[in-house]
This record gives sequence, C-alpha cells and structure tokens, in this order.
Amino acid sequence: LGAKVYVPERDAYPEAINHLLLRVELDGKSYIMDGGFGMAYQMWQPMELISGIDQPQTPGVFRFQEENGTWYFEKVKRKQWVVNPSTSTSPNGENEVCRRIYLFTLQPRDIEEFRGCNAHLQTAPDSKFVLKSMCSLQTKDGIRELVGWKLTE
Repeated sequence: LGAKVYVPERDAYPEAINHLLLRVELDGKSYIMDGGFGMAYQMWQPMELISGIDQPQTPGVFRFQEENGTWYFEKVKRKQWVVNPSTSTSPNGENEVCRRIYLFTLQPRDIEEFRGCNAHLQTAPDSKFVLKSMCSLQTKDGIRELVGWKLTE
C-alpha cells in the first residue's frame, strides 16, 4: 500500500504517496505492517486494520480512523503541561488529542510506484533525509534518536 505522510509544518498531506506499507491477511483479519517509519511514531508490532480502536504498544497508543475509504494512522498524544501558555511556541494545540502520521487507501501498489519518491527523498536538496543525518533505536523502554547533532532519549 502507499501512504502520504502528514507534514505538520504545512498542516497537510502531500499530493503523491511517499511511504510504503504492507497489508497482511491472517486468520481472516487484516493487519498493517510498517517497519520503516522510525522515530517516536513507529509501530512496533503489526496493527489490526480496524477503525476507531486504540491499540496500545510500547512506544504509545496508536489507532486507525477510516473515512470514506481513506485510512488515517494516528498516535494518541500524551497530555502536555505548559507552564505559561501565553509564551509557548509549541505549534501543537492543547486540545489536539492525536498526532496525525499518515493516510492511505487499500489500493494495492507496485514497488515501481515508489522509485521516483525514493530517489527524491535520497537526493533532493530540500529532503529532510539529505539535510540531516538520522538514526533511531527502539529499546524496550522507549527510543533513542540522533537527528543532526541532537540526541533524544
């Protein structure tokens, strides 16, 4: 399957697919497997493709929401405490319950459909994969990320 990764800076999804997902049928149930998203928004186990059900995993609580054939993958946000909201520069609204990650449909895709996007992400001067080095390690207790010179544990 092909997904469109949400861009928070634009509050939008791109026009074209830019992320690969796998749909697996097992014992009459559909699951989504995604081993390539990384960072704090990475599911660790396959998730059952069912709308509106919170699915807790080690890195957080995830869920799918389906609307008119489009599926949205979200991570339930932890409640943030801001000491002085009037001086906060955080773009995340206090009332925002979920962090959008990507959307997709159940239309099967061929690997050839991802070649152009893959080349762009690896070589375009404005690609975040070109602008900064990125490495993330999932641990049983959480995640360690190195993005550019910033290490987060």
